[in-house]
Amino acid sequence: MDSITILRGRFNSNLYNVTFPSGVGSALLGWFLELGGYVGSAATQTAGVLSMIQFLYVIVPTILALVMIGLLSLLTVEKTNKTWDEEHK
Repeated sequence: MDSITILRGRFNSNLYNVTFPSGVGSALLGWFLELGGYVGSAATQTAGVLSMIQFLYVIVPTILALVMIGLLSLLTVEKTNKTWDEEHK
């Protein structure tokens, strides 16, 4: 394989890794807004839609941040590094 073939494969892979999740995220956002009763042509939105927007932009990120903090607290990087350093002196 030459370097151009490898670069093309990497580019296509990275393009897919960015495009697909972006599409899924946009679709989920649209589905949740539809669930809240969003009407694009309406001059004003209902209280349900405004609640859904608040949920999507405040509550969901807060929940995800708490989950990430919980998962990160399970990591034992410092302990593992110390053990590795002791074994490889």
